[in-house]
Amino acid sequence: MYLFIDVDAICKLAHWQLLDKLPTLLGVPTSNCITLSSVQYRAQRCVSKVDGKLFRTVEAAQAVLTAVQSMRAPLDATAFELTVFEDASNIDPGEAVLFAATMANPGSRLLTGDKRALRAVAELAKVRSELVGRVVMVEHVLLAALDAYGLDWLRTHVCPQVAVDKTISICMGSRCDAPEPAVRGGFESYLNEIRGACDPTILIN
Repeated sequence: MYLFIDVDAICKLAHWQLLDKLPTLLGVPTSNCITLSSVQYRAQRCVSKVDGKLFRTVEAAQAVLTAVQSMRAPLDATAFELTVFEDASNIDPGEAVLFAATMANPGSRLLTGDKRALRAVAELAKVRSELVGRVVMVEHVLLAALDAYGLDWLRTHVCPQVAVDKTISICMGSRCDAPEPAVRGGFESYLNEIRGACDPTILIN
């Protein structure tokens, strides 16, 4: 099984020092993970000077470079038919390539942090029908980490750079001190929002 990872997700997980935990948390070896070539180029530039947008720390940029070196070759955007996404204003070209790659590889999954793109996919009947039960959100990864390692461990990893994701910041509490039921409930509430966008859901169980 391949796991396609979008730029948003790989960068956030890098800030939270979670990239090397993906094989344990999602059951997919790094050698079966695939991302876009653009993230590697951005990371290379940010190793010497962060851009303050995609990368806020040099350590996160280096973590992405290290992870990409162990992954399969980055995706070639020209290899996929993308016309089905032309009228979807909230799906950028990179996300379109990842959705198309997932559709073209039965049994594969997509890890994304882009909720706008997922809401847009819910409006594309052909796309959503091929992605049923195959999309993993960043919140899934954090829930898996919470289950595996506990709340204190999760805080240690996420809180120093929690601001890279507004919704995760809300879930973790104003001072990153929310109790476990609130954290867990927050993650689930955002997952349920996307689950409810279409039936059957595109999210994994």
